[in-house]
Amino acid sequence: MEKELKERIAKAEEGDAAAMLELARYYDKNEKIDEAVRMYERAANQDDNEEVRVNAQFELALCLYNKRNTEESKKKAVKLFEKAARQGHAESQCLFGWCHHIGSFVEKSDEEAVKWYEQAAKQADCPKSRYKILQTELICSIIITEIQNREISLCHT
Repeated sequence: MEKELKERIAKAEEGDAAAMLELARYYDKNEKIDEAVRMYERAANQDDNEEVRVNAQFELALCLYNKRNTEESKKKAVKLFEKAARQGHAESQCLFGWCHHIGSFVEKSDEEAVKWYEQAAKQADCPKSRYKILQTELICSIIITEIQNREISLCHT
């Protein structure tokens, strides 16, 4: 393992985007968050491999949102979800839709949430279970809001 890690570090230092992403994942898994963020950022800014770049943007966003847990980190994470979503990354589309659904550092908008959920669902690599859970949550939220609005209007008539 030590030899593999040294090889990965050497490749990352040479500018290998895939090695940067693998190293970032290793650091992330081992709770070395600052090192993970640094490597994710390097991989996310590479131009030579679009797939690695977009995956690094997504994984950086997850790391920032869930592990740094500051308002500034979460804002940056949501921007990265959007960036990766606009490049067609299905999980980013799901999570950017979720951000709109709950109003997490973007305007709360069920229409935007649905738009992003639908884009994600159209892709073959979309995690269907996550999409279905988010879609169900959104539908339930809309129904609850409608019920609350009716109760309010009934009380005021």
